[in-house]
Amino acid sequence: VDPVADPVRAALAHERLGRFTWTADGEGLPSYEEAVRLISASPAGPEKARVLAGYGQMLMLSGAVTRACEVCEEALAVALAVGARQVEGHARSTLGTALAVTTDPERGLAEQQAQVPALVSASGIAPRFEADASIRAGLKVVANGNVVDGALDALLADRPAIEARLL
Repeated sequence: VDPVADPVRAALAHERLGRFTWTADGEGLPSYEEAVRLISASPAGPEKARVLAGYGQMLMLSGAVTRACEVCEEALAVALAVGARQVEGHARSTLGTALAVTTDPERGLAEQQAQVPALVSASGIAPRFEADASIRAGLKVVANGNVVDGALDALLADRPAIEARLL
């Protein structure tokens, strides 16, 4: 894919490469950074929201939680503007996890809860396992030391509430 002739398609290829690389060996961040660079000048669209949401998730998983929140906020704004409900759910999930383990556990939980209608609208299926996946992601962030004091206790204490609201 020629990134000059079709930067959006090239960005999506890098986004997929980043996802596959992350799944294989946990090193997807460079591909996501290239995807963001390629799509940054493009107008708002579902593709841009998808690239940003994926990049936000990679940032969170790599421990750059504050930056992840910023990128997920941007992804969420784009997704809402263009009606990309599946991407909205993805951005809210990552944003919720990142907020829950850092600065704003209450808003984090609200974002986790808000992802459900978006994902149901996009797919017709409720995300039954998202609570466990989000908690695992939050624990990984905590384990890497990228967390404010007391967040691990709050995350674990809130698990029943998270599951009750999401499942």
